[in-house]
Amino acid sequence: MRDVFVSLKIAGRRSAARVGLDALERGEFKNFANVCALVEHLNRLADTVLADPEVHSSKAEQGKLNGHPRAIGATIYSSQDSKSGDF
Repeated sequence: MRDVFVSLKIAGRRSAARVGLDALERGEFKNFANVCALVEHLNRLADTVLADPEVHSSKAEQGKLNGHPRAIGATIYSSQDSKSGDF
């Protein structure tokens, strides 16, 4: 039984690696100069999603945004924190 589990685990990892490599070959990835650039990109994505009134209102009504930093107006990381490495 353990051998079956290990085989399935390896097959799953190979499949995940294949998906990632295929995405790289298609150019479906982004490079970031530093952590600050990555954080700013993620913050922009969060702002874009949360700015959509349809998504924001339906999720908020369902209580799915509770505790999300953007849902309560906080910043995940400020640019200053990222540049200093204190995050």
